[in-house]
This record gives sequence, C-alpha cells and structure tokens, in this order.
Amino acid sequence: MTPDQKIIEIVDSLYLGVSTHEGDSDFIKKMNGAFGFSLGAKQIVNLVDGTSQFSDAYAKEYENNKNDLRSLVSFYNSELSSINPLPTISFEKSLVHDGAIMYSESFMPIKDWVATQYFDEFFVPHGWLDHLAVIAQVGPQSLTSFSFTRDKNRGLLPDNEKYLLSILSRHIVQAYRIRSKLQGLRLDRDAAWLALDAQAYGVAIIDSSCKVVFLNSAGTKIVNSSIGILIRKGQLDCTENNLSRKLKHQVSSAVAAGIAKTSLHIPNAIRVPSSAGKKSLTVFAYPLRMDCNTQVVGRPACLVFLCDPSKELGVSIRVLNKLFGLTDTEARVAINIARGMSLEQSAIHLSHSLATSRTVVKRVFSKTDTSRQSELACLILSLNFDHEYR
Repeated sequence: MTPDQKIIEIVDSLYLGVSTHEGDSDFIKKMNGAFGFSLGAKQIVNLVDGTSQFSDAYAKEYENNKNDLRSLVSFYNSELSSINPLPTISFEKSLVHDGAIMYSESFMPIKDWVATQYFDEFFVPHGWLDHLAVIAQVGPQSLTSFSFTRDKNRGLLPDNEKYLLSILSRHIVQAYRIRSKLQGLRLDRDAAWLALDAQAYGVAIIDSSCKVVFLNSAGTKIVNSSIGILIRKGQLDCTENNLSRKLKHQVSSAVAAGIAKTSLHIPNAIRVPSSAGKKSLTVFAYPLRMDCNTQVVGRPACLVFLCDPSKELGVSIRVLNKLFGLTDTEARVAINIARGMSLEQSAIHLSHSLATSRTVVKRVFSKTDTSRQSELACLILSLNFDHEYR
C-alpha cells in the first residue's frame, strides 16, 4: 500500500467515526495496521485534575480475546491513569491544542521516559517502547485524544511516518469538530421529538413530498384507528382522492411559507373521516421555520396537526391541583370549560346550581390569573399533554 493509499483509507475510517461509535474502533484499528502500532486507544483527559480514561481501544494481540482487552482498559482506567505523567507534562510544556501530535521525545528524553513508574507498569509487560498522542478536540473541561504505542523491537517512529501523521492530524481535528456539531444537533432534535411526543393531540413533521419524518404517539394512534387518513409508502395521505389533494396542497403551502419565513394566517383545515360513529378528524398543516428545518429535520418540512374531537382532554384534576392549587370541584369546572361547555352545561354535568358554578369559576379565574372563559380554556388546553408524561 502506498503512503497516499494509506492516508486515504485512514481518513475514510476517521470520518466514518464522526457518526458511529464503531467508526472510532475502525479508525484506531486502521491506524494500528498502517503504522505498526501495538495498542491504540481513544482517551478522554480531564483538564481539571489531569487524569485520563480510555473509552475505546484496539490491540492486535487481543483481537480474538475481547475480554482481555477490556481488562487492559479497565486496568489502565483504575490503576494507571493516576500515575501517567504525560497529561501533566503536556500542559506544563504548552503542547495542548487541537491537532497537536506529541511523540515520546516531545515529553521527555527516552532515558527519562523508560525510568518512569508508568512505563515500568504499563509498557514493559507488553514489550512497548515508543508512544504518541494526537489531540482531536480540546473542550472547556476535557480533551479527546488518540494514543498509540509501538513495540520495542520496531524502534522509534521514523520521520516519514511522522510526516504522514502530521497530515492526518488536520483531518482528526475537522472530524471531531463535525462530531461536536452533530451531537448538538442530535440533542436539539431529540428534545424536540420528546416535546412533540408528549402532546395529547397528533403531531407530524412532513416534508414537501408528504413523507413522514416524525409522528408522535398520539398521532400514531389516530392514524391507526382512522378510516380516512393513513400512511402509504411512508407518506401521510387520505383515503378519499379530493381530501388527498387538499392535504398535499396544505403541506406544499406550509412548506413554502416556512422557507419564505412567512405565516399562514388562517390554516385551511380539512375534515377527515375518523371511524364509524365518531366525529371527523381535523387536519391542518402549519409552517416550520427554516432554521428548525435545518437543525432538527434536515430538509424543508412542515408541522401537521391531527385533532380527534372524541379524545378525552388530556389534563387531569391532579395536574390542576398541583399547578394552580385548584380544588377538585374547581378543576372539574375548568376542564368542562376547556371542553367547550357553557357554565349552564357544566352545572348540569356536575349536578350544581348555576349560581354555584359562577362562584366556582370566579375562584378559578383568581387562582389561574385569567378573567374570561375563553382565556381559561386556552390555558387548560395548553397543558394538554399525553397521560404518560404526567
């Protein structure tokens, strides 16, 4: 294998490691093979106390015995990390920065290196001599590096291989900057997914072709029980052709509004058959801002709300007790108003007089800092989370 081929293969495995944990192992393995290293490890160094931990490792001698390799990693983390002088020396000599490559002689002369307790307890038993570390990423509290050891009988790393490693270091830094960005985006996306999944009404994220990017738990239940809406070949669709056309037009308009950063002042809701004997579902699309599309979805998309009027309001009396200090009676009146009942209807439903209901609702207004029934209904509906999340 030529030096160029060697670099290309290692760089490929490095960028694979950006998105998969397995990729780190593959990168370490290829580095070991290309440069004749005995042990390669991904290392996390604590910048506060200077200790380090191996988080991933590969050694050819342990290729067929993963338990022994895990034992070696565990031994380093529990017994040797505290006596490894290299992190402290690298800080003292100001060697630490993204992309830095530190060889044995970067830290200390070889004669001093072989006299350390760390060398005696970790390197000597395995016949290792030379070592190097490549810093992938320096954060506020820790740094990520890749450390490698080399057999004593292979001697010190030659200059031509040091040159190849200097080329690789730039890719290592770039790959881990990409990884940090992706991890942040994944956290944003996962938080958004959890928030949407907690809603008691159906919420879907749909791209411009009506492909379902996300469908929350409530939406899944609605689609599975409906005779008028379904997911066909990964796309949200209606069983009736005219409704299908209307849904696609809604989605297209909402996606376009999201790209243009405009709003749909009055979303055109469509009524979709639910199931026998039940009220129709209300379905409407709403724009998703382009920055949300980029960060959370990755392509132009919109929100689609699926509302089932027959579904029980997902706010419990216990929640209103805790949030606003409402009594059980006050909570029941508040929930009835949120369901669209008038005070007269609520009074009949709860076997109260109208005068009692009026007195109760005044107390509810005071405790919830609202002044009108419509305002109270909006407040209660905003708490309409799925039962599993309460």
